[in-house]
Amino acid sequence: MQVAAQGFDGIYLDKVDIYDDWEEQGFETAAQQMVDFVSEISQLARQQQPRPLLVYVQNAEELLKKRGYLAAIDGIAKEDLFYGQDGDEKPTPASDCQHSCELLQLARRWNKPVLTVDYVRKKGMQEDVFRRSLAQGFIPLCASSRDLDRRTKLKYPTQSYVTPVQQVRSCYVVWSDGLCSRLELRDADGRFLRIEHKEQNKEAASDVFNNKSM
Repeated sequence: MQVAAQGFDGIYLDKVDIYDDWEEQGFETAAQQMVDFVSEISQLARQQQPRPLLVYVQNAEELLKKRGYLAAIDGIAKEDLFYGQDGDEKPTPASDCQHSCELLQLARRWNKPVLTVDYVRKKGMQEDVFRRSLAQGFIPLCASSRDLDRRTKLKYPTQSYVTPVQQVRSCYVVWSDGLCSRLELRDADGRFLRIEHKEQNKEAASDVFNNKSM
C-alpha cells in the first residue's frame, strides 16, 4: 500500500457522504455500499506493516448507525457542525447541529475521536466553536479557508480544566502541526476527565504518564 510505504500514519477519507447523492438518484443500497467500501479500505489498512494505518472519515455521520461501520473506522470528522452548513460563518440550524451531535456521540461511546472542522475567522465564532465542541468531548479546529491550502494558526480557548493528576489513567494525543497537542484525559474506568491543550506536546504527554503535575 503506497500510503504506508511513504510513511503516513493513516488515511483521511473525504466525500464519504457522496452516497447521499446516489440515493437521491434511486440507488437504494448506496449507504450500505459506502459502508462496505470503507470497511474494505480499513481491512487493507490494518494489514500494513510495521504498523496498521488509521482510517478517519469525514462527514456522513448517519453511517455510524450502520452495522460494522464503527468497527471499521478509527475516528470521524464533521465539517460545519456549528457554522457554515447554510453559508460561510452562518450558524448551523440548532436542530441539525443537535442531530449531528447525537450521532457523533455514537463514535465517542466507542472511544473513537470526533474531530470538528468549522470555517470561521471571527474570534467570537472561533471561541464559540471551541467551547461547544469541547463540551461534547470533540476535537475542534477552526480553519480560515475551505481550500485547506495553507496552515491555519490554531487558537485555543483560555479556559483551564482542573483535575487531580492522580485520577488520570489514560491520555489520547492529537498532534497539531507539531506545535500544540490536544490531550484527552480519562480515569481508570475510562470516564472522560478533561481536555488539555499544551505546547511541547511530547513532554506534556510524558508528564501525564509519569504522573507529574500538569
